[in-house]
Amino acid sequence: MPLPMSAFSAEAARAALLRVIPSAFPWVRHLSAAEREEFAAELLGAMDDAPGRDPHADIHRVVVEWRATARVLAEFEK
Repeated sequence: MPLPMSAFSAEAARAALLRVIPSAFPWVRHLSAAEREEFAAELLGAMDDAPGRDPHADIHRVVVEWRATARVLAEFEK
């Protein structure tokens, strides 16, 4: 049985997410290290299942916005 998210520290969750982000979202290669950290932090925040929030919509918004940012940055790399 997997451990609940609360069993992990915020730092451990962020570090784990930073390790898997490049394989899950290949477009992050266009982001700087600082931008990848910011993306991870926003993604973790979007996963908050607090009452009155829609984590699915929040996660979608974060991914769409950061992917758009990566696309713009990729254009500058050409």
